[in-house]
Amino acid sequence: MVEKYTVGICLVLAIFFFFGMGSAGVASPLASSPVTSTPVSNTTPAVSTSDVYTAPIGAFTTSDVYAEPNTTYDIDYLFYSRGYGPGTVTCNVSAYDFFGYVPDDELTASMVPSVFTVEPGHVYHSRLHVVTGQAFASPKKLNSPIYRISTYQINIDLNITLQNDTFNYGDDSVSIRGGAFIPGLPAVESDRLTIPENDTAFDLQTGESYSIPLEFSRGQGIGNVSYNISDTSLNVTVTPAEFVSRSAQSYPAQLSVHADRSLTPGNYSFTLDAAGASGIESPYSRVFFVNVTAPAEVPTQSSLPIAFVVFAVIVSGILLRDRPIY
Repeated sequence: MVEKYTVGICLVLAIFFFFGMGSAGVASPLASSPVTSTPVSNTTPAVSTSDVYTAPIGAFTTSDVYAEPNTTYDIDYLFYSRGYGPGTVTCNVSAYDFFGYVPDDELTASMVPSVFTVEPGHVYHSRLHVVTGQAFASPKKLNSPIYRISTYQINIDLNITLQNDTFNYGDDSVSIRGGAFIPGLPAVESDRLTIPENDTAFDLQTGESYSIPLEFSRGQGIGNVSYNISDTSLNVTVTPAEFVSRSAQSYPAQLSVHADRSLTPGNYSFTLDAAGASGIESPYSRVFFVNVTAPAEVPTQSSLPIAFVVFAVIVSGILLRDRPIY
């Protein structure tokens, strides 16, 4: 009886280890496996909707002007109401230099109109009216220790107040410069499109997606920017795809690339173009290269070991059926 008991236990263990361990190397295509693959993606989180895309926004069309004494200058100001309105917009300006607020015989500044009513979804035009006086860029100031090491400059700040103190991005400033023109001043402000260098070429399996962070910064002024994608077999989207941007602000976005399961593995490319951008920080068109591969095979557990284990248990039961109880 002991021999039958020992034979049964050995039979169970042998069959279990032989078929259980042997089946670990069996693989099947991902398409026939119930295992769901994890999308290929970088660790940058999706960009959430920010008020830089929704709050009222405004800016001057230029940020620097070279001026002469006894001269009049008008600088355009554009205000995008977006979702704000109906309501009023109030403009307040102040002028100052290194010594403090400037006197009227040096410069005066005002917004025309200084108060206006807006409706949602419209663009409104105002202007900064600047008049320089006889004392503008006077020899006394130009020969001061401060201006001997810096160009003569008066800053004009604009403060925008909306009805009910609604939050906005309407404040801006302009520099009025005088005296001898110094080459290179003011520094050239350029739009910038920032994309992680390692994200312009990557691998992607069919059925998966990849996310890339973008950031646009406008050098000066205000205007529309839209992201355009060239023709490609990949599914490529940008969120947001179009927006209004102004100077002194950054605008994050998310570029998403998806390869359909039916897409043939191979090398693909597409071009992203930021229409409306300009400056020396070009190019504003970037080419992306994507190597699309087939899904990787994943291990699956064969159903054969289970059947043999059941069989072994049955055989062991038969062998041990007549074993006496001590």
